[in-house]
Amino acid sequence: HMGFNVKWDFYEAPDLFLDEPPSMGGSGKGPNAARMIVAGVANCLSASLSFCLSKSRANVEGMRVRCHGTLDRNERGRLRLTAIRLEPLVTMPEEKMAKLVRCLGMYEDFCIVTESVRNGIPVDVQVFHVDGDGNETPVVAKDG
Repeated sequence: HMGFNVKWDFYEAPDLFLDEPPSMGGSGKGPNAARMIVAGVANCLSASLSFCLSKSRANVEGMRVRCHGTLDRNERGRLRLTAIRLEPLVTMPEEKMAKLVRCLGMYEDFCIVTESVRNGIPVDVQVFHVDGDGNETPVVAKDG
């Protein structure tokens, strides 16, 4: 039995069922801990970026984040979460792009989870701008 029900001790949060995939002995009826780490980093980072954009009055129309965790075996053959890649996709007016670029230089530092996890897991982030037609363009921070 690999599944565990998480009962939160705050607010009115519903329980969360964590499990492993069948390939690892679980039933696959819930996310596993590695996925929760990736989701936690994605949530914290997205909230920090959203907060910066809100404070900048960037007129964000929508934001979602793609997140990927990489599992690899270490020298002893044990699976480890070895990398996390996050891709926030931000839909906003083209004329407000300078505000998004400005936030790139600061928002990650305010994310408690990402900066904590980075001490042990490299976290690679690429923000994308999504235009009105759904086209995605990588956003690059300006030097200085």
